[in-house]
Amino acid sequence: MSSHGEAPGGMDVDIDFGAQVWTADGYMIGLVSGVVLDPDRRAVSHLVVRYGLAVTVDRVVPVAAVAQVRGHRVQLDLTAPELGDMPELEERAYIPLTGIETGTAEHPAESAPGLWTRTPAIALQYLVSDHTTDQANVVEVWRSVPEGSLVLREGTAVRARDGRRVGSLKEVVMHLPTGALVDVVVTRGAHVKAIPAVWIEEGDEKTGIVLAVDRRAVAELPDYH
Repeated sequence: MSSHGEAPGGMDVDIDFGAQVWTADGYMIGLVSGVVLDPDRRAVSHLVVRYGLAVTVDRVVPVAAVAQVRGHRVQLDLTAPELGDMPELEERAYIPLTGIETGTAEHPAESAPGLWTRTPAIALQYLVSDHTTDQANVVEVWRSVPEGSLVLREGTAVRARDGRRVGSLKEVVMHLPTGALVDVVVTRGAHVKAIPAVWIEEGDEKTGIVLAVDRRAVAELPDYH
């Protein structure tokens, strides 16, 4: 079973959704709002940090930037300005249908080559302002996570191999130096279970995590504390 709290010597740590995120220069700058999972490696590649106070955005922070995890607190080795420079989870550009092509200097299609995964353009209603005409526009949306990654958030469904729900994601346990996923911790009623990552068969952001075992196997796990 994995341990809670700090990870001296490369132990496993719990990444709680909602945990405070502190910067190297001493600021509590946001909260953990998700993790980015590489399904092929069964590894957490990034944390999603809800950054800001009055106005918040989700920024993507590499696991390599996590200095330590202690209880309900994640310490980064980034300063507050450096965290502010991390990419947003979703980036958008509004582009006239007859206007500038993506990929130009004014509307860059990729802020980090090889990292960004584009989604199809979404047609919008006419946009009218002091600076635009009434011509139609599209919004280009892309995500700043590696292609094929799965963004896991609190409440993500975890299902048995027959598709029946066995619980809702509460936190993840990972090996801090490598990001290797050790367990997914789920809640169902009054019970909390740590499900081994090797039981994960597949996952997507609509269906959730699908296990290679049945509900009985999960029910027989000891409660996680």
